[in-house]
Amino acid sequence: MIDKNIFEKAVKKYGQTFETYGFPISELKTRFEESTNQKNYANTSDLVWSLFQELLLKAGQQSKTEYELYEGQWKIYAAMLDFRRKTEKSKANEILQLHLKAYVQMSSAQSTLNLKCEIISGACCEYCNSLNGEKFEINEVLDKQFLGSKNCTNERGCNCCYSLVPERDSKEN
Repeated sequence: MIDKNIFEKAVKKYGQTFETYGFPISELKTRFEESTNQKNYANTSDLVWSLFQELLLKAGQQSKTEYELYEGQWKIYAAMLDFRRKTEKSKANEILQLHLKAYVQMSSAQSTLNLKCEIISGACCEYCNSLNGEKFEINEVLDKQFLGSKNCTNERGCNCCYSLVPERDSKEN
């Protein structure tokens, strides 16, 4: 069942993100009305997830640079992560991984420096704490996705992040 209250809260909270990528609030409301009348979705979450997926496509199509592509993904995944955790009460580590991956790719695309990823533990579990301060090559982080993995045991979901730091040469430059 589509719940108008939940949908209106989502529009209020994430509407600016939708509008940034050419998805006006009026169109979101029209989609809600159409979905309610045609019974296209089993529940409100299904409708919101469908709109988020469309938003990712729109943002990708509008991107003119690699940086813009990853920045758009980073922002949208942040909204998706928030929706999943706060509205659906789920760990959403799989979305955190997408959000963090977009952050690393966005930061890497913007920089002319050689960067490494340093893990910053949010003290969420023993596994994440064991990685705190560790530095990895960007490709290794993208491949292994240390954070938000199945190894994280935080019941509410991983709350750790990466920090991109310039790599020093042998002269500490």
